[in-house]
Amino acid sequence: MKILFLASGERVPSTRFRIMPLATRLQQAGFDCRVRCGFPQKYQHLWWLGYRLSHVLKRISRAAHLIEAAFTRFDCIVIERELFDDHSVWFEQLFRKLTPAILLDVDDAIFLRFPEKFEKLLTVSDVVIAGNPSLQEHIARQHPRVVTIPTCVDLDRYTLRNFSEASSPLVVGWIGIDANLEYLEPVFPALRRLATHHSFEFRIVTRLGATVPRLNLAGIPATLVRWAPQTAIEELHRFDIGLMPLPDTPWTRYKCGLKLLEYMAVGTVGVASPVGINCDIVQHGVNGFLSRDEAEWESLLATLLEDAPLRHRIALTARATVEQHYSVAGNLDKFIEVLRLAAPAAFPQ
Repeated sequence: MKILFLASGERVPSTRFRIMPLATRLQQAGFDCRVRCGFPQKYQHLWWLGYRLSHVLKRISRAAHLIEAAFTRFDCIVIERELFDDHSVWFEQLFRKLTPAILLDVDDAIFLRFPEKFEKLLTVSDVVIAGNPSLQEHIARQHPRVVTIPTCVDLDRYTLRNFSEASSPLVVGWIGIDANLEYLEPVFPALRRLATHHSFEFRIVTRLGATVPRLNLAGIPATLVRWAPQTAIEELHRFDIGLMPLPDTPWTRYKCGLKLLEYMAVGTVGVASPVGINCDIVQHGVNGFLSRDEAEWESLLATLLEDAPLRHRIALTARATVEQHYSVAGNLDKFIEVLRLAAPAAFPQ
C-alpha cells in the first residue's frame, strides 16, 4: 500500500509526533510511505524573502507534491490538519482527485479558526482522525467517519530518566513553542513565593523568539534554553517536575495534551491545569496532578519539591500510563484499521 503524508514541517509538533513516527513504523511494517512537508514550514516564512513571497514558495512546493501524486498511484493521502494556514482549500480538493482515499488528521480545533474551510475539508475526506475524544465528538456532528487516535509518544526515543542522578537544585520545567509562553504567567506568582523558601531552577525550553523578552521572570530562578530537536529529550530528562498550565478557553479544551505526555513518558511528574484532555490523561495523585488555581500550584509544587519518594512513585505510574495508552507502537494497529476503512481495495481480501 502506498501512502503519501502531507505534513506541516519537520519542526512542527503535529508532524513530529503524529506523522513522522507513524510513517516510520508503517514503513517497517511493509507499507510504502512518503512524507512531504511544505517549504517553508507551514507557520514560518523566510525573513529574507518576506511573508508574501514565502507564501508563494509554499504553494510552489505543494504543487511539486501535487505533480508527484499525479504520477504516482497513492492508495491513500493523509493530510495533517490542512495544507495552508489560511482560508484556502483548493489544493486539498486537487489532491482529492488523485487518490481513492483521503485521511484528514486533526489535533487542534482548526474549525474554530476557519469554520467554512473546515466544512470543505470534511467533504474531501473519507475518514477523519481526531486527536482526542472532544475533537471526535465535535467532528462527528459533521462527518460520519471519525476515529480517535491520541497524540502518541515514541517510547523507543523517550526513554525513562535516571532517578539516581537527582538534580541539584531540583528542576521545575516547561517545554513548548514560544507562542504558548503566555500560558505560564498565572504560575509565576506561585513560583516567586516558592523561591523564597525552596531551592529550585525553573527551566524554560523554547524557541527564543520575540515573545521571550516580554516574560516577567523577576524573583524566579529561571533559565532560558533554546529548543532544538536534537536536544529536546535530553532537556526533558533534566526536569524533576513538568508544568502544563492552560487557560480554560474554547481552543485549549480541544488540545491533545502533548506536553504532558512528554513529561510522563520520560518519568517527569506532570502538574497541569484541569482543561480538556488533561482531565482524561491525569488521575490526580496517581500519575500526575491537576491544579485549578494559584494556591494549588504553590501547594502542589511545594509538596513535590519536598517529597522525592512521591515524585518517584508518580513518575513510574505516569510512564506506565503512556505505555498502555499513548505510545506509537500501541496505536499502530488502530491506524492500520483506519487505513483499511478508508481504502479497503488496497488490502488483500
